[in-house]
Amino acid sequence: MTGPDFWESALAGVAAYASVDPEIPAAFQRLTSATDDETLTSAPREAIPA
Repeated sequence: MTGPDFWESALAGVAAYASVDPEIPAAFQRLTSATDDETLTSAPREAIPA
């Protein structure tokens, strides 16, 4: 369900969304090059306020 095709599509969506609004934190951009679970977890935490 969350194989390479899923992640490619999901990260492409994140990259496209981040390019629309310059106010979106750079943490979203980090997701497009994330290679480990820690980055995939920490980047959204930094980008989305609690």
